[in-house]
Amino acid sequence: MSLLLNFLLYSAFFIVAFLYGSVGLGGATGYLAVLALFGITAAYIAPAALTLNLSVAGLSFWHFFKAGHFQARYFVPFVAISIPAAFLGGLLPVGENLFRFVLAAVLGSAGLRMLLFPTADPENPRFSSGPLYWSFSLAIGLVIGFLSGITGTGGGFILIPVLIFIFKLPTHTASASAAGFVFINSVGGLSGHLVRGNFNLTFTLPFLLVTIAGGFFGSRYGSRRWSPQLVQRTIGAIEVLGCIRLILG
Repeated sequence: MSLLLNFLLYSAFFIVAFLYGSVGLGGATGYLAVLALFGITAAYIAPAALTLNLSVAGLSFWHFFKAGHFQARYFVPFVAISIPAAFLGGLLPVGENLFRFVLAAVLGSAGLRMLLFPTADPENPRFSSGPLYWSFSLAIGLVIGFLSGITGTGGGFILIPVLIFIFKLPTHTASASAAGFVFINSVGGLSGHLVRGNFNLTFTLPFLLVTIAGGFFGSRYGSRRWSPQLVQRTIGAIEVLGCIRLILG
């Protein structure tokens, strides 16, 4: 690959990490899209993307946590049930056409809502405690985990709209929970690849250094300086682009 193409490739990874990190996401789908665009395909791409996902989501969680946006009660019930649900979703054989339709519908509807009609942060979150909250959040976590298992993603792109529009959480609080959610799910996914020996450090390391830099600056700005509406629009744009990519194949 020429010097120019290498520059464009690593620049694209930096931008993806910056944007995804700024809203509490890891960016695995973005990295895979960039690699596919440059014609890079290999068996170790999936664990490489999960490694980058892990690093960016971890940085995002750290910055959102330091900024005081993390609240455990909006994280624990979702992740507690999502891990076994994701495992079951991964076992379910789903046709490619159905998979693309479901994921594109989820991304497109949530993305357009956030891109075109961002909301101001509410004063009081909905269902912040009590049996009703726990029952509802466990049920939602089950669905998100199952969908993330089917789609092979961290699930953060589904969790954030749910927390914002259903639970009425502040945008930065939702992003903090999603970052932790993606981090834990990525650990589980990467562990499976490491056990099978499906990991190439030489290929992964240069991208890891670039995405750490992008994720650091993106999560720092997103957690401290970006308005809730800007964060929502960024998430929405990412999800709409993901929907278009699925539709176009």
